[in-house]
Amino acid sequence: PESFPNAYAAGGTLEATVSITGGTATWSATSNEDWLFIDSINSGTGKIVISYTSTTEERTGSITVQGVGTTPLFKTVSVTQAGDTPTLTVTPDTPQNVSEAGGKLDFFVQITGGTVQWTVQPNDDWLTIENVNNENGTFSAICAPNATDQEQTGSLTVWAAGASPAFKTVLVIQAAGSPGDAILSVTPTTK
Repeated sequence: PESFPNAYAAGGTLEATVSITGGTATWSATSNEDWLFIDSINSGTGKIVISYTSTTEERTGSITVQGVGTTPLFKTVSVTQAGDTPTLTVTPDTPQNVSEAGGKLDFFVQITGGTVQWTVQPNDDWLTIENVNNENGTFSAICAPNATDQEQTGSLTVWAAGASPAFKTVLVIQAAGSPGDAILSVTPTTK
């Protein structure tokens, strides 16, 4: 073929066949990209084995097959490689239990197979987010005391546009409070 439109993101090998009709001629093949390699050429069978490296971004490259005394003098074979979709992981991702007094929960965000930015937001007013560090993939959720006599369920969502999945939501379950009892809590604030 004169093109390979669906090369795998993980890398691999491809095979092309060169044929000369209406006479005999010699030919050679060269890569035009630093991620495409000519592994072998068999001029007897006309086979070219091409290998390519993995990528997280879609890309297109080519090899050139050049004949001596042929018309045309050269043909270009294009290779289009799909990009790998980054994967979003949040740890822990199971429902987290907190006492009625509230507290702090620590989380770890990991993006594998690519580079995308992530953000986090609470989905309930009794949860706040602190200490977000995109570099090392950490953040904390601060849970306010539960002043009601009902268990409450809240959540926070980590968003990573371009990743799969694009977001992860983690549930936070807080024990029922005792409205008649005073609950002391200290929530650090940064300025």
